[in-house]
Amino acid sequence: MTVRGVLNLKIITAEQMAALTRENAVYCGRRPVRKWKGRKAAPPADWLVADVNLGSVWGNQFYARPDPVADYAEWLWSAAGRRDRAWSDLYLLHDRWLLCWCVPDDCHCHVIAAAVEGKRWTRAGEGKEERA
Repeated sequence: MTVRGVLNLKIITAEQMAALTRENAVYCGRRPVRKWKGRKAAPPADWLVADVNLGSVWGNQFYARPDPVADYAEWLWSAAGRRDRAWSDLYLLHDRWLLCWCVPDDCHCHVIAAAVEGKRWTRAGEGKEERA
């Protein structure tokens, strides 16, 4: 399984925006404080939203910590051992775009994308790849 990619909502093109639907995209950020399509709003409410504030299993509850992406990666990887829904439902993200505001910086979307492929996320140049 794989995701289509991770898109930055700050620099998304009109063509990319027009191609996004609730069937092929998942918003992975917190409640939006930035503009979506020129206004302060979230992606359409009927999209599958990966937001801890909205009760998603994939939202990053560690966003206030010093290294939220690494903490999220450790938590998600351990979810496999706990048989947690965050791990068992990753198949729902297959062939979807993950949307966030962080890219190209490290983001929990990168952790999710790696997990969908059955890989453990590491920062570029660190460690070796592990498979689930």
